[in-house]
Amino acid sequence: MIEYTPRITDALPVLSLDTSVITLLTPADFEDVAYTPALLLRASFDASITSAVDYQEGCKFGFADCLEMVVSDDPDTVKHCTSRPVVCSFVARNLCNDEVDPSPLAWRVGFVFGWLSALALTNRSMASVGLGLLTVLVNRLQENG
Repeated sequence: MIEYTPRITDALPVLSLDTSVITLLTPADFEDVAYTPALLLRASFDASITSAVDYQEGCKFGFADCLEMVVSDDPDTVKHCTSRPVVCSFVARNLCNDEVDPSPLAWRVGFVFGWLSALALTNRSMASVGLGLLTVLVNRLQENG
């Protein structure tokens, strides 16, 4: 039998967080961010959507569209991204209105998902609300064929 002898050491140093140094990120901090799929939120959609080239392109365009909107100097445009009803309306309008936008479903899902992923850089709570709605709507659209 091996005998265990506890080793006593000095207390570990405590890292203190100087809250005067912490700054919140602003939309301007992301003005020159280049799109990469690594910036997308975590989500799970059917492989028939995510494997489509249209989905990848949609993600890229949606991400760029949102970044362009949030770095705008127009306060009404920035406010657009912080209102729950407006974000939900954006998701539903861009995903479900195939009469106005005849793009394939995979492109529309990618566009909205990319847009929400960019929004999450500065407003994660609104992006989460939109992502929840997007997930429900995509599932319903696929069920109804």
